[in-house]
Amino acid sequence: MAVLVDQAISGSGTASFGFAGVASAVVHVTGIPYVANVIDPTTNKRLSRIGWYALGLTATVGSIASAIYYGNPHWIDFEWDFWTPYDATQSIADHVRWQLLDGATGWLVVQS
Repeated sequence: MAVLVDQAISGSGTASFGFAGVASAVVHVTGIPYVANVIDPTTNKRLSRIGWYALGLTATVGSIASAIYYGNPHWIDFEWDFWTPYDATQSIADHVRWQLLDGATGWLVVQS
């Protein structure tokens, strides 16, 4: 597997990479703010929507200028969160975008 994104995340942001089929994404939440709803405080904490990320693709539709179109967000619900596409059509991307609760921090890895 090739690593497309491997970086710290907080607040909101985006990262771009070459056009690729995404095989998986993982987020390790490294900082949980006091406002987060921790459902299960045991190992691999169950969180309630501490943030989300979404894959995006640069495309031109009709006569509209080129733009980045994003798919459905994946909600980050675990301290160690994992995502893999249901089918190949969900995995084509060249960007990833995220938004975390204020004070939340994490590490995002996207692989092809």
